[in-house]
Amino acid sequence: MIYVFTLDSTTRRGISKNIDMHGYFTHVLPPGLPDPYPKGNIALLFVRYDKEERGILPGVYLEKLGVVLNPRGEKVATVGKRIKIDLLRSIGGLLPLDTLVQRLDFDLAARLRVATESGVYPMAKEEGELVLSALRSTSDWLSDLLTYLDDVLDRDHLDEGHPGDAFRLEERDALRVAARIGGFSSASLEVWKRPSDAGAPYLAGLIREPTEQALIEQDVHPLVDWAADLGQRRRSDIDVLTDGDRRLEIANVNATSVEARLGTDLIYYHHNTRSFVFVQYKRLPLGEKHIWVDKRLRCQLDKLERVAALSAQPVSSEDWRLSSDPCFVKLAQWTPDDDSLSMAPTRGLYLPISYVRLLLADPRTHGPRGGVRLGYDTVTRYLANTEFIELVKTGLVGTVGTTVEALDKLVTERVAEGRGVVVTVERSKETAADRQARNRSRGGRRKRSTSPPKHRTEPLF
Repeated sequence: MIYVFTLDSTTRRGISKNIDMHGYFTHVLPPGLPDPYPKGNIALLFVRYDKEERGILPGVYLEKLGVVLNPRGEKVATVGKRIKIDLLRSIGGLLPLDTLVQRLDFDLAARLRVATESGVYPMAKEEGELVLSALRSTSDWLSDLLTYLDDVLDRDHLDEGHPGDAFRLEERDALRVAARIGGFSSASLEVWKRPSDAGAPYLAGLIREPTEQALIEQDVHPLVDWAADLGQRRRSDIDVLTDGDRRLEIANVNATSVEARLGTDLIYYHHNTRSFVFVQYKRLPLGEKHIWVDKRLRCQLDKLERVAALSAQPVSSEDWRLSSDPCFVKLAQWTPDDDSLSMAPTRGLYLPISYVRLLLADPRTHGPRGGVRLGYDTVTRYLANTEFIELVKTGLVGTVGTTVEALDKLVTERVAEGRGVVVTVERSKETAADRQARNRSRGGRRKRSTSPPKHRTEPLF
């Protein structure tokens, strides 16, 4: 089954930022339509122009292809459910519907025309495959793009019981958290095949896009060759997200086998303000509400307190933070029925290090035999994903004046100790005030421009 979506040009202009910059849009499926396939569906986005606009003649044009990654969607009152179409990619111009239907037999051409008059229309599997086959025949570009989207739907899913996937779950969660902090779509980070190397990190399994934009994005020149001093012991996999103005450079760095790895760290560094936050993952055992604090965790707390010393004293109002705590522990728990399609960070407790110290001394965390427990049943106040992410997004937590050199030294030390480190660096010209304004405008999206959006006006075919 493929889904055919058709927007009028006015609606398309109204959501152009989401479509063109963030690569997604949402649509409500009315009751009665068949559900998308469990593995997802390829989506075709047509736009209808009722009058000439910016050189585009009246008509219906195929503009983008994408996928429904989460077929479950979300319930919308009693009117159906809302689904999200992700990984929207331009076909390189505009393909007139009249040109496409010439490649189809008479009956199928008529049904495709009906589909584009319906707002949203699911085509049966056999018919959809014929439409996609016709698209493949129009250009190598579209053939490669459709092959990529097929791979997206055939992606692998993480399994905690599989060797190496326990750490990859932590690494993927770190990527999801980082993408939400930066306001970037993480859909491309979900497109994953299990690497042949059992010890390879999560980023090593990403399925790369064949598009020109992807080639540009993958020509990454990292801010630092992270942990280069570790030489052949080190492995560093790299990816990048961009919204056109800002870049989120991602490195997945480790120097030990999966069996010897001690855990996962997330570092989010805002380059322009020279500030980072640090998250160390601790796994809540399946079925348990808490972890027992051991000697290793206490030793890690000592090290994280030394990490906080990388922060300088604030010298301007933009340097002010809610606290001097840049380091957090995330107690996270994955369950077999976790919804891997939601692309949301796994639930957990974010605990600042100074707060953990107080918890260790709190009688309420002490067990009957003298041990200390941290978890949902002993910690009544904590930051959840949304609260933590908002604090980082607005620059209210994090270090002050941390140099890239100091950050590189920290990464090298953590990797040498057997940790896997997900380093994310946001690069832009934004000041702290600019970032605040962007986050506050339309829930983190930039304000719409009053000028017409840039658009390729020449049909391809």
